[in-house]
Amino acid sequence: MKASQAISREIELEQLLRSLVQVLIQNAGAQTGFLILENAGEWVIEATGQLNDSDDENVYTTQVLQSVPIINRLPESIINYVIRTHETIILNDATREGILFMNHTFNSTKPNLFSVYHCSIRLSWLACCI
Repeated sequence: MKASQAISREIELEQLLRSLVQVLIQNAGAQTGFLILENAGEWVIEATGQLNDSDDENVYTTQVLQSVPIINRLPESIINYVIRTHETIILNDATREGILFMNHTFNSTKPNLFSVYHCSIRLSWLACCI
């Protein structure tokens, strides 16, 4: 019985993370989203998702990760700023507005819209949408 409950909780958590990333992408009007949580004092990516447009249908690809560090994956300066200030950052033209924040992470993709939200409901987490 305990094993069944433990497995059930894991399945529910994974589905929750998938659904949350999808909602974050939809609400931000983004193509890609990251769910970032604090784990043992380090901020890590726990889930990621991407919108794949195909024939007038929105298809979401989500992946639940296992505490992947944000280093070299997301602009650390922006993430650290949001963690420190709890402010929301929205860059409508990230290639121009974010010159002080952007680092080598996005040199190849050059996103137009970039946003990071800090949320705190019983635990602190970030939503990063591109």
